[in-house]
Amino acid sequence: MKYIKSFNESYLDKDFVETSLIELMDKGYEIIFKEGDMITIGVNASSDVVYWKDIKDYFVPLVEVLEEEYRIVYMCIATWNSGEFYYDKARELDVNIEQIYDSEFRYFEMVIKKKQ
Repeated sequence: MKYIKSFNESYLDKDFVETSLIELMDKGYEIIFKEGDMITIGVNASSDVVYWKDIKDYFVPLVEVLEEEYRIVYMCIATWNSGEFYYDKARELDVNIEQIYDSEFRYFEMVIKKKQ
């Protein structure tokens, strides 16, 4: 019974996120999942650059599943410039995931929090 979740237990865990983004993993992206007061879900492109249009078809359905129970606190991207990472933190709250980032990046991160 350890694999059966109770009715009110959250379904959001590393396995759920990786299964949801399995096609990105197949393309060589690293999927990040960190739990704490908030949950971080990220996509690391490592040495390649990526555009939002390259991952949105996989990421948006995950967000749509989660939006009933979670809200996006912020999103950010990291770009590589002259040997250093630069982070661009997106607008706080009410982020429209479809309207972000036309630029290239190497790391995308979304931080969510359970709705109260």
